[in-house]
Amino acid sequence: MIHKDSNPVVVSKTMTDEFRRKVNGIKKPKTKKVINEDIVLIVASMIQREAGGKSDMKLISGIIWNRVFDGMKLQIDATLQYAKGTEEKWWPQVVSKDKNIKSPYNTYIYDMPPAPIASPGLAAIEAAYNPQKTSCMFIFTTETETFTAQKHTNNTKGT
Repeated sequence: MIHKDSNPVVVSKTMTDEFRRKVNGIKKPKTKKVINEDIVLIVASMIQREAGGKSDMKLISGIIWNRVFDGMKLQIDATLQYAKGTEEKWWPQVVSKDKNIKSPYNTYIYDMPPAPIASPGLAAIEAAYNPQKTSCMFIFTTETETFTAQKHTNNTKGT
C-alpha cells in the first residue's frame, strides 16, 4: 500500500520493485537467456491489444514469436491503431490504407515497434514469456473471437 502523501520517488521505486517481483516470478530461465525484457514488454503490449481475453494470449504470443523468429513482418492492426490514434479517438478503426502509415509503429512496414503500444497486464507479459507452441503464422481477431488462419480457412470452406 502506498500512502497518499508519499514522495514520488518512493512511489516510483515501490511500483518498480513490485513490477520486478511479479515479472521475475513468471520468467522461465531459458527464456530469460533468449529474449530481451524490453522486447518482451513490446510484444506483451501487442498481445494485450490483440487478445479477446486471457485465454487467447498464449496463442497470439506463439504466433507473434513465430513471425519474429521467421523474419516476417508482424502485421498487427493494433500497432496501426496506435500509429493513427489521436486524443479524440485513441483506438480508431483500421482500414486497408492505414497499412501505408509512415510510423515506426506500423508493423506492416517496419519490424518491432520501438516501444510498447499499451500497458500490458501480467497475463500478457506471462504470455509473451511463455508462448503456446504452434505452427500457425497468422491470427484473426474480431470483437468476439480470436482464431488462426487454419480455422478461418476451415470455417469458410463451402461458402
